[in-house]
Amino acid sequence: MRQAKQLLIKIIIGLLFIYLGWLGGWWDELIKATPTKAIQINPDANVPGLVLQDTKVTGWDELQKNWEIEAARIWQFSSGAEVHFQKIKNGIIYSLRGERVRFQADWGRWERLGKKLHIGGQITAFVEKGQFLTNSAVMYYEKEEMLFQKKVQFIGEKVSIKADTMRLNFAKDKLLLKGTVDMLKDDYHIKAEAFDYDLNKKDYQLLRPEGVTLYL
Repeated sequence: MRQAKQLLIKIIIGLLFIYLGWLGGWWDELIKATPTKAIQINPDANVPGLVLQDTKVTGWDELQKNWEIEAARIWQFSSGAEVHFQKIKNGIIYSLRGERVRFQADWGRWERLGKKLHIGGQITAFVEKGQFLTNSAVMYYEKEEMLFQKKVQFIGEKVSIKADTMRLNFAKDKLLLKGTVDMLKDDYHIKAEAFDYDLNKKDYQLLRPEGVTLYL
């Protein structure tokens, strides 16, 4: 009798999950999740309609994989417009060109309509040519750009760059740095208001330089 009741409860939860997914647009984006430890469902629009704990979720746009995030807590409101992540253990951002950004962060928010992934808190993000340290970033999928909105440091091979903001362009494989830009590369030190850094050529173009200091 107990097994029958447990089976009935699982069927009801499964049907509600499918219904909320259809209602919120999850299936339009083909979002898939691994088995979870706990699921809560609530029809009130002001509270999460679906909560997943200690699991991994993958976000798709048609046949293109956008992101893959493993977090301690993931929830979606009944409208389906946003998916929220808390304590991101492992995350991967996929660009249309096939590049990957692996990251850890305190929180994240996927905005379905704008195709933007926000991450924040203490962020460590890795690309093939280095890593970023910051506390605020946004991935714009339609622009193929990742914007680091607050003070950020990029650490690559024989280079360390700090700036108020950085913009990573996946198509050009370049960094656009603005604000108080401070770069230590090889045996010299550069300060400027803004410059471009080519991740492939490991070269840069100064814009409005404040000065160059060489360490001999």
